[in-house]
Amino acid sequence: MDAIMPLKLLMTLVKSGTMKIAVVGAGAMGSLFGGLLAASGKDVTLVDVWREHVEAINAEGLRIGGHEEDRTVNVKATTDPSSVGPVDLIILFVKSYDTLEATRGALPMVSEDTVFLSLQNGLGNIEKYRRQLEEIGSSLERRPTAAPSSGRARYFTQEAGPRS
Repeated sequence: MDAIMPLKLLMTLVKSGTMKIAVVGAGAMGSLFGGLLAASGKDVTLVDVWREHVEAINAEGLRIGGHEEDRTVNVKATTDPSSVGPVDLIILFVKSYDTLEATRGALPMVSEDTVFLSLQNGLGNIEKYRRQLEEIGSSLERRPTAAPSSGRARYFTQEAGPRS
């Protein structure tokens, strides 16, 4: 498979508006990003082990507050990843020490076209994903990036080196 294909597929789905998204780890950051994606019209399900949080979201919506006035967003939430079905994008927002268990738990939502997007801090997460994804015959693409100067972003591939 072309190393750029997962990125192209992801961008096509985003543009078409047909993307089904699961946010694994619905703490503060996962809830915020998942809620904002849902508010923009995306099909989002928050997946978390925090039962009270999930029940409150399903009963009353997700309340998001900040600099602007508070608002409530209707977004699906579950503690059971297998109830979600296959998704196009899994965004992982768990703590680094929960990566392996969360990745394992997310496997029922994976199809051959599912893209994992890790928005985590910490070292060692890539290796944890690789172990789980290789068990189901999938592959992992790593996209190191840098911002070399104002107004520029650069990404790197193993085959071609830096691209700007």
